[in-house]
Amino acid sequence: MVTFAPKSMLAKLVVLLVLVSVAPTVVIGILAFQTSRKALEEATLEKLSLVTELKRAEIVRYFEALRGIALFLGQAGPVMAAFETPDAAAQPAPKADIQGSTAQKKESPELSKLLSDFTTHFSPAGRSIDDVLLINANTGELVAGVTSQDRKLPSVLKAPAKEDGLSLLVAKVVQTSKPAVVDFSYSSFTSSVLAFVGAPVMNPKGAVVGVVALGISPKRINEIMAQTERIAKNTSFYLVGQDLLMRSQLPGDPTPTILKKKMDFEATRAAARHESGIGIMPDEKGELSLISYSHVGLNENPLLGADFDWTIVGDAEVSEVLASVTQLRHRIILIGGVLAIIALLVAYFSARAISHPLMGGVNVLASAATQISATVSQLATSSAQTLSAVNQTTATLEELRQSGQVSSEKARAVAEDSRKSLQVAHAGKQATDDIIRGMDLIKSQMQTIGDTVIKLSEQSRSIEDIIDAVKDLADQSNLLAVNASIEAARAGEQGKGFAVVADEIKSFADQSKKATTQVRTILEDIRNSISSVVMATEKGGKAVESGVNQSEEAGHAIQAVTTSVQEASQALTVIVASAEQQAVGIDQVASAMDSIDQAMRQNVDGTRQLESAAQNLKDLGQKLADLVQGR
Repeated sequence: MVTFAPKSMLAKLVVLLVLVSVAPTVVIGILAFQTSRKALEEATLEKLSLVTELKRAEIVRYFEALRGIALFLGQAGPVMAAFETPDAAAQPAPKADIQGSTAQKKESPELSKLLSDFTTHFSPAGRSIDDVLLINANTGELVAGVTSQDRKLPSVLKAPAKEDGLSLLVAKVVQTSKPAVVDFSYSSFTSSVLAFVGAPVMNPKGAVVGVVALGISPKRINEIMAQTERIAKNTSFYLVGQDLLMRSQLPGDPTPTILKKKMDFEATRAAARHESGIGIMPDEKGELSLISYSHVGLNENPLLGADFDWTIVGDAEVSEVLASVTQLRHRIILIGGVLAIIALLVAYFSARAISHPLMGGVNVLASAATQISATVSQLATSSAQTLSAVNQTTATLEELRQSGQVSSEKARAVAEDSRKSLQVAHAGKQATDDIIRGMDLIKSQMQTIGDTVIKLSEQSRSIEDIIDAVKDLADQSNLLAVNASIEAARAGEQGKGFAVVADEIKSFADQSKKATTQVRTILEDIRNSISSVVMATEKGGKAVESGVNQSEEAGHAIQAVTTSVQEASQALTVIVASAEQQAVGIDQVASAMDSIDQAMRQNVDGTRQLESAAQNLKDLGQKLADLVQGR
């Protein structure tokens, strides 16, 4: 994007003065244009709404007038008499054109006079009423009438014309016995687009015997919709049905639009929902227009008996409405251009008179700013070097403080280890004493075990003597059993019982002998084990005695270590206290250096700010010089 940035002070003053002179005019012009446009839009919309309402009321009055005409004809004596004639329903009446000429007339004189008077009376409105038809309510046959064309009409109520607008009108009037209105439709009877207004013909008994039907062409509707007061060029009013098809000719459109052109846009859809409004919105072409819309309300009028409704729309093109405002904008632009040229000339001479006296002062300011900037730059360099030296000293103190802190922590750790070693040494001495006492107890127990084992060995010998006695007893029992067996054999039958006892005794003696042999073997194993235990007890006693001696020696060594560790712990405590005092001193020095560092930094920052201010002053002087000189 290209921007205009004048360099010289003269040019800037000129631009400023031009802006001050022209800007109010431009602002006032813009506000005037916007206000005029808004006011014109509101006035046009209000006028559109008013004309739309007037045309809506005129359409309603038109249909009410047609209803009154139909009621008048339905209650006229000649018309009622026509339906009392026996052959009126049996023989269709000849047709007359809208001027009253007929091919054949068989009506009664009174009816002929009425139709003639009606034709004469409504000849200026011939374009609005195309047909006046008298239809028999029972047969649907045409009884009499005047028409804009000389044509023969078929029966109204018979197929295939049952769905024709005229047929619907007759059926509705006969059914309700009240006047009715039927919307525009293509009539097969007239081969044209017609709407119908009808009224019943009653006999003296109050029964419907006929229907007066008025055929209405769109011509009168188009006349009502034609603009009668100029709002804006290309302003149009038109009617749209509930099916969104046109019910009047669209102004400016050479082709027929009634029941052919569909108007489907925001305003017609809203009016079809029985809404009314005004505003700027897209029309059927999608272009913005000032639009007023409303529903006519035919179906809301109880006198008409209509079961349909229309939408009336007033449409004015925005460009045509705002044509005068657009011309005003062009004039404002032209006047603003002339004022800008005048202001430019005045501003040039005024700025030239102001800029020259400033040149001398600007040169003095630029020279002083240059000297101040050089002095401040030297001061900033010196302050930066001092700050660098302070930073280095602070860094060295920080390293020394960290080293002292590490040494102090190491000394504390060694002191703590010494304290723990001292505790371990005391615990070792106590354990050694416990071991010595335990070894003495083990030695005493080993001696007791040895004595017990010797006694056990002696008791095993006593058991061996008992086993020998048992063995001798078993031998004797065996010999006794043998003798008893011999004596039992001698006794014969009487000695059989004794022989059995002798066998049992012999068996018992054998078992006893075997048991004594086994016990002897076990005793021999016990004796060998006792010997091993005695030897082990002797060796254990000697080992315990040796352990007691070694424990005593270890106790003496641990006592010596405890004494050394205690002395080292006391020395380390002194070292830790000294290291802590040194760390406190280093922290104090470091804190002082930090304060010096902060002061130097503030000094450097202030110097830099002063240097920046001096440079800005220098640049300002240079810019003023360039501005005044136009460089």
